[in-house]
Parts: sequence; structure tokens; C-alpha cells
Amino acid sequence: MRRLPSFVRSGCTAALVAAAVVCSPRQAPAQGPAQAGVLGAPPAGSPDLRAAWRPSRDSSQRATDGIKIGRWTVIPRDSSWWVPLTSLALPGTGQLFLGQPRAVAYFAMEAFTIFNYLNQHGEMVRERNRSQALAHDVARALFPGARPAGTWAYYEEMEKYVQSGVFTRVPGAVAPETDVDSYNGWLWGDLKQRYGVPASVQTDDGSDMYRRAINDYIERAVRDEYRWTWQNAELEQDVYRRSIRAKNQANRDAMANVRMMAANHLLSMLDAFVTLRLSGRLGANSDETGFVATLPWAPFGRPRSR
Repeated sequence: MRRLPSFVRSGCTAALVAAAVVCSPRQAPAQGPAQAGVLGAPPAGSPDLRAAWRPSRDSSQRATDGIKIGRWTVIPRDSSWWVPLTSLALPGTGQLFLGQPRAVAYFAMEAFTIFNYLNQHGEMVRERNRSQALAHDVARALFPGARPAGTWAYYEEMEKYVQSGVFTRVPGAVAPETDVDSYNGWLWGDLKQRYGVPASVQTDDGSDMYRRAINDYIERAVRDEYRWTWQNAELEQDVYRRSIRAKNQANRDAMANVRMMAANHLLSMLDAFVTLRLSGRLGANSDETGFVATLPWAPFGRPRSR
């Protein structure tokens, strides 16, 4: 499994450190005598004005604090369980709902990985088309027929062998290629060794080992409509090899960006979830909640026990 880039691993570590932060309520400022008299218990028979003085916490009073999107206003509620899910769908969205400036970093990472993926995918397509065109116009040009496109494994074998060899040496029967410098000849020699067929056996001797080897050869050998040869075209084969390797590298880079994109989605969701949990409720920013990090070690301010 490929390792994630260092900056992604650093972001994951930062999220785990954030999970260790202790949530503690802020201390309300002390009230003076005058304030205590104003906000104290009302005289007998007078209406209680404290309820009217305290700011309302319901969503209707907080509509102006919501996030406006066109004609709609998104109000962060106390039951905002969906906030981490929005970050999972689009990194940074949950942080935007929570009013956190690091939402920009998640958006930037998402744009960066998408751009890189599209770039590497386009490079992969260009190199694939280039290699297939070389194979069709050079290596397969000497053989008549429709020359259909093969699987990618077929084009990778063309990189390793100068020629494919014939499928059968005898018309009307399956007599495998014996030239070990060709792909079919190498395949037949490998199958004979794998199934225990003696090297001197070139035709069907009726044994079970030969039958299994020939069945595997029929399934994997290059048929006549897919034949190729790079003889007298060594320069073109070298260009073909470089194109195949560039295509494979571009594909690996594209998949690496997909993994980075998935890590960004998961990290953004975890960040939003931890933030909501540490805030003591599933909602937006609260004036009654703060964050205090403590280090339990005497040299850093913790009083020594006596």
C-alpha cells in the first residue's frame, strides 16, 4: 500500500492532537454591586425582566447569524449532526458552517488534488493512445486483417518481446510456437515446465500434463489477428517502451491523487466531528465555550505537590 504524502500525515496528526484539547467553560466576569442590583431578584409584584434581558438562544433569534446562500439562510442548530457529513461530501464545508477559517485549506487541498488527478489522467490517456498507435502502425503493420485493439496486458507484452510468434505451426491443429525469443514460444516453454511436460515433447503425447498445458496455451497465447514484430524497428520499439512506462507512471500518480483526495474528505469530516464534540453540542460557535490546553508537568506551570 502506498504511503500518503507527509503533509497529509501531518494533518492527520494535527487532528489527533486536537482531539486531546480539553473543553472548559469560560469564566463570566464578576458583577459589581450596581449590576447585582439591576440583575438581582425583582421586587415583589414586579415583572421578571431577566428573561427579557437575556439573549434568546432559539434558532429564530439567530437567523441573522446564519450563513446566507443566495435567498436561503443556513442556521447552525444545536442538532447539526449533518455538519460532518457535509465535510465528507465536500471537504471544508463543515468548517465553513462552523465559522472556521481553516475551511479554506480543505477547499484548496480538494482543488489541488482534483487538478492533479485530471492532469495525470490526461497524460495517461495521451501516452496510451500514443503507444497503441505505434503498435498498430509499426509492429502490426506487416500482418493483414482488422488488427483489433487488445487488452493493456497485451500491449505490455509487446514492450518485452520483439515478436509474438505464430499461434500454431500446423494449420488445422494447435502446434505451439517453439521460438523462445518470441512471446508465444516463451509462454509454451514456461507452461511445459510448470505442468511437467518433458522438453523433448513437441506434439500431443496423450498425457494429462500435456492436455492441461495446451489448454492454458490456447487461452493465453497471442492469436494471429494480434501478431506483432519489431524487427527492423528497434528505434520505434524504444519509443514504444518509453510511452508504456510514462502511461503506467501517470496512472500511478493519478491513483495517488485519488487517495489524497479520499484522505482530505476523511480528515475534514473528522475535524468537524471533533470540533462539534469539543464544543459540547452539535452546533455552531458558542460564546460560552472555550478551549484550554494543559500540560501536566511542573516545569510548565503545574504546582508541585508538597
